[in-house]
Amino acid sequence: MNDRLEQALQPTWLNYLVDPFIGWRGWVVPLGLSLLLVLVSQTNFVLFHTLAELFAVMVAVILSVVAWHTYAFSRNHYLMYLGVGYFWVAILDLLHTLSFPGVGIIQATGSGMSIQFWIVTRYFEAFLLLTGPLFFTRRVQPVPLLLLFGLIAWLLASWVFSGVIPAAYVEGEGLTRFKVVSEYVVILLLMAAVGVLSHYRAHMDRRIYVLMIGAILLTVAAELSFTLYHSMYSMPILVGHILKLLSFWLIYYAVVRTTLTEPYLLLARGSSTYDAIPEPTIVVDAAGVIRQANRAAASVVNRPPEAVVGRHCHDLYHSGRYSPDECVVCQHIHSSQVLSHYEQFLDEKGEWREYSLTPFRSYTDLTGMVHVSSNITARKRAEEELIRQANYDPLTRLPNRALVMDRLQVGLARAARSHRQLAAMFVDLDNFKNINDSLGHRVGDKLLQQAARRLQDPLEESDTLARWGGDEFLVLLPELEGLERAEIVAERILQAMTAPMEIEGRELIVSASIGIAVYPDDGRVADVLLSDADTAMYRAKAAGRNTYRFFTPEMNRDAAERLEMESELRHAVERGELYLAYQPQLALGTREVIGCEALMRWNNRRFGEVPPDRFIPLAEESGLINPIGEWMLDRVLADMSALHRALGRRLAVSINISSRQLKEPVFLERFRHYLDGYALAPDDVLIEITESLLVEDDDATMSCLDALVRMGVRLSMDDFGTGYSSLSYLKRFPFSEIKIDRDFVRDITTDPGDAALCLAIIAMAKGLGIQVVGEGVETEAQCEFLRDNDADIGQGYLFSKPLRLEDLCGYLGVRREA
Repeated sequence: MNDRLEQALQPTWLNYLVDPFIGWRGWVVPLGLSLLLVLVSQTNFVLFHTLAELFAVMVAVILSVVAWHTYAFSRNHYLMYLGVGYFWVAILDLLHTLSFPGVGIIQATGSGMSIQFWIVTRYFEAFLLLTGPLFFTRRVQPVPLLLLFGLIAWLLASWVFSGVIPAAYVEGEGLTRFKVVSEYVVILLLMAAVGVLSHYRAHMDRRIYVLMIGAILLTVAAELSFTLYHSMYSMPILVGHILKLLSFWLIYYAVVRTTLTEPYLLLARGSSTYDAIPEPTIVVDAAGVIRQANRAAASVVNRPPEAVVGRHCHDLYHSGRYSPDECVVCQHIHSSQVLSHYEQFLDEKGEWREYSLTPFRSYTDLTGMVHVSSNITARKRAEEELIRQANYDPLTRLPNRALVMDRLQVGLARAARSHRQLAAMFVDLDNFKNINDSLGHRVGDKLLQQAARRLQDPLEESDTLARWGGDEFLVLLPELEGLERAEIVAERILQAMTAPMEIEGRELIVSASIGIAVYPDDGRVADVLLSDADTAMYRAKAAGRNTYRFFTPEMNRDAAERLEMESELRHAVERGELYLAYQPQLALGTREVIGCEALMRWNNRRFGEVPPDRFIPLAEESGLINPIGEWMLDRVLADMSALHRALGRRLAVSINISSRQLKEPVFLERFRHYLDGYALAPDDVLIEITESLLVEDDDATMSCLDALVRMGVRLSMDDFGTGYSSLSYLKRFPFSEIKIDRDFVRDITTDPGDAALCLAIIAMAKGLGIQVVGEGVETEAQCEFLRDNDADIGQGYLFSKPLRLEDLCGYLGVRREA
């Protein structure tokens, strides 16, 4: 919108040629008068002098009248100050004219009185030009100012008539020392006025600034001429009066331009042009005074448009936290600079606004600025929520893993400097999985929320409680001087968790197992300290749960159950206990199956169906993820090759790859080998990044990901928005796809917060050119919401549960090849 406005207001090249600072038409009158005066001077010098001065007086009077009567809407205190002053300059110049030898209206002996009137008038004019710029930042009171200047003019005239002013001209001798010195003093005052005006140039339009500087310099040139003559009828007198007339004309043009021409040019645009713009739009002059406002701008401040015009834009539309001189928008208005998408918070309204300024031009003249402001409060809140979700767990509102890792690093550095201890405590909820599986995720989520509140109670403000993942929490106790406080906190947590929780009419009892590791005794770096706390936590579970344990060097790496599960997992591949399931992914617009996600399952002879969130972390920690991941990669690509042949078309597959696999030196070579062996294209595969990889920041992993992308493999960020992801990864990793976590999709049609967050994620992804996948789609309403808001792909039980390859072929309507 601003681009269209700016384009409409740009002058053409022809305008620049025919309309310099005033334009050739503007010079016709003063130059014509000057030529006429030169011709008159050749025959009657007294008539020349009279006409020259009367023309200047007329210009000064018109200047004053225009400034006075337009002040009500221009609110230009500087020009009002000049207008009032030049009225009395005109009166004094009239006395100078009437007392000139040969005129005969004011009887004076010789030419002394006329020149004395000239001198005092020039002092008065220089004073006006010197002090006028001060009123860019000050207000004037027109009537008192008129009376004050009138009093000064009366005093000056009285001094001349009473003979107080020294003689300025002696017949037969020429100018007196007083006259010459006075002219040079006036010149010095005028040059000082140039400096003062330049200091305040940011407060005025460039055109007006140039006109006023030109007027002052012409006055200086005129004063120099009046120091050179020896006769009242010499050439310097003629030149000086012509220069004076031109100086007055420039000041007159500046006043008329600011108070009459520019406002009418703005009005000529027509209010309908701006009323068609839905955003609050005003047109301001170089001083920031509103010249035009559309209906949207008037409604924002609850005023009719006519009550907005004439007010300063800062008073109505900008933050009251800053003065106009401090306000960035006002600074750009005063300097006539373009401003794009500047954001400012209005404390008094509690809203965010975005501002844009576009120059408003007519021919070559910068007439004002088009000021557009938009209410972006909803967008800012969505952005803030998205950023918050990058650092906080959406369910419990606690710091997430990324944020607590940052706080842990800071805490370790402080502990090292202060030579104190820091305790890291892993808190795992006992029996949570049974409750979650038997009563459902909704009950499980509410239980986690209540547990988070109880865990917070024993802690101090300097402590940190974070949700590490699932039913696991991490507590950081910084700046410890001994282990006593860690013991006290652990005991209070256990006591707080023993009380029954009332959830949906049920009394649920959940205890906690706590593992504690202490810096520097148990580890000096974050990874070691957390690993030790995790080991101690599993030892607490093995000890019967509902207790805590401090880490000791002799503790086993894992609890007994984890050791047994790891042992079973080592033989899972050779026993054929691992199998694959594929969940279809559909284009939301057409419901066409365009891909699937490969999911690994483990059916163990002793543990039964082991959830992936239990055995995959164990495989990663034990190093078993490499052989298991290799088996999965081989089987998935083999299945996809067979499926492509059966379908007669390609189908993309998403595979979760561990960071440990990516760090393997042979991974890339092995991956290429499988692709070539099964005749698959690299872009048939999307690699989903797990949360463990996001937490790490490893050069080898980054290098491998870059190589995969160069190969043509696409990357997908899994479960975006759960709190484990960071916005910075969207810039660092070349993702092709973002998957919105099922926790947000589940309540997307009932929870405004989840809906807003999903919309923000989709908008952000679209802005980055990334596809969006909604996970856990279970209802048509969820599907329609995602589709209507530009999500690309859906995955969930609405379309299909995870299927074995035979069932997937049936789902796609093809027969699996033998």
